[in-house]
Amino acid sequence: MEAASYQTYRLDVTDASRLEKHPDYTDINNATYARPTNYKSYYDIAYDAFKYVAENPGAVKFDANNYSTFFTQLHAADGGVADESIFEDENVQGSSTTGNCERPYAIGRPATSSNKFGVCKSYGQARINPAFYYGMFDPKDVRRDISCTVTGSYLKAGTAGIRDDLKEAGYDGKGCCYEVILGFNMKTSGDGGGIACGKFDENRQVNPYITKQRMSGINAPYMRISEVYLGLAEAALMKTSPDQSTADTYYNLTHKRAGLGTKSGVTLEDVVDERGFEFAGEGDRRWTLIRTGFIGKKVKAVKELTKKMIDGLKANGYYTFENGNTIGNYIYYKGVDPTAMGLSSRVTAPTPEAMLKAGYEPTTDLEATRFPGWRGQHDWDAYKTYKNGKFPNSNIAIKGLFTNVTATPAGYYKKEWGKAIVKQEETNGFYYEDLFKGWDFKSAPIYLVPISQNGLIGGLTNGYGFTSEF
Repeated sequence: MEAASYQTYRLDVTDASRLEKHPDYTDINNATYARPTNYKSYYDIAYDAFKYVAENPGAVKFDANNYSTFFTQLHAADGGVADESIFEDENVQGSSTTGNCERPYAIGRPATSSNKFGVCKSYGQARINPAFYYGMFDPKDVRRDISCTVTGSYLKAGTAGIRDDLKEAGYDGKGCCYEVILGFNMKTSGDGGGIACGKFDENRQVNPYITKQRMSGINAPYMRISEVYLGLAEAALMKTSPDQSTADTYYNLTHKRAGLGTKSGVTLEDVVDERGFEFAGEGDRRWTLIRTGFIGKKVKAVKELTKKMIDGLKANGYYTFENGNTIGNYIYYKGVDPTAMGLSSRVTAPTPEAMLKAGYEPTTDLEATRFPGWRGQHDWDAYKTYKNGKFPNSNIAIKGLFTNVTATPAGYYKKEWGKAIVKQEETNGFYYEDLFKGWDFKSAPIYLVPISQNGLIGGLTNGYGFTSEF
């Protein structure tokens, strides 16, 4: 399927007669954006392969009712691979060589902590564009709050860090991780950095490894059955003799599981968009857009939506997206103990279906603790060394996340949210200006760095348009 796809070719080393140029893009730097003229023959091969695996999955099982099952099994260290995995790298907790794939540390739910007091540090370098989070996910899509998290884990010995309620309570910052808002400042790990990926969260392990980072034991997924289904849907549409029925059937397996019903007559763009939501935060999006030819259209759309959001926040203090969600200048949080509220765990379940509505606003502290779902903290009671023997309110209830709340709710604390995005944009252009900065959305996309800086020092040059400097 990838061999059938678009990519940027250097014309000085490529036989252009073997290529079909994409009509929406222009040549640049002696390079063109094209796919092989016989691309359909490659899709024919992909179709047969995906179809065989889809119809003969062996021990692989697709949970048609619960998107979170796959990620729960990765976290639980259950002694085997997750049910939906086609290929998964198993890791041994505590091992310096096979303890951890890079996912929990590099792109997992962010955490800033001291060892032996909570989950180990995770940088969480995979961050989610706020316009994508607010404006592109269907509010009914159960994948949003599993894929994207607005909170992380925080602990630094000797300080209550960035939660005002713990500062006021005199908590000394020793004894456990606690949940915090990932504010839109230029930070990594639990200090901020904005919306992150929530799929790989050490809090969700039965017994988190707390001694040293990169040894969590969370398995590394490389391909799961939903990628087979969506690959088959794409190949069915693009092969020599298109198979619309098969495309509809396999597209709808993931779409329906997400709580979005079914569609008929799906298009390639539908499948590409579905991949964006199914694999959000997992590093699939950019290459999918490049190889299918949608990179210009989709980057332009999210960039324009980002600008509308920022302009609305500047002018009005909030912005309402077409899907009904609103981002405001501020959100509000309150420290809570979920177990004292009747919840069975401090690590919360996926968002209840009744709360998956456009612009949903919690009406009680309990709702504000459960919405958005799939967050919270591991129960650290077994590690108690808290000040005065008291467990601080580990979790936070959140209000104003998808509505414009202008007055601080009783008992809550105010936190800059959309206003912080505006500040970052005005200071360094981070959210809009730097998003694919300088690209006109139609020139052949340059997306690889083919030569390291050591090569540049040696005087090598390249034909992809990169400057020979560093």
